[in-house]
Amino acid sequence: MFTNCETYNPPDSEIVAVYVKTLREVYTSGMAPLFASMKAEAAAAAAAAAAPAAPVPAVQSASAEIEETERKRVKKRKTEHKYASRERDRCIESSLLTE
Repeated sequence: MFTNCETYNPPDSEIVAVYVKTLREVYTSGMAPLFASMKAEAAAAAAAAAAPAAPVPAVQSASAEIEETERKRVKKRKTEHKYASRERDRCIESSLLTE
């Protein structure tokens, strides 16, 4: 941009003397390092996004969730079986007593 302005304007013009030189100093002293750091941060973010996520914790989490669900289901069935067995025993006992 600065070179373009200097190319298409006379070297002794006010545009080149004041604005181009002043803006070039501002850019090189403050803006260029800022843009460089922004570019580096963007590259680091892109690299982090491109890196494959470790699927192991998700698999372990899903596996643990399945195991917990199965454990609860088994516990519920055992409880139901226990109550059914008690009821069956009562029925047998009461039928024996009435005979």
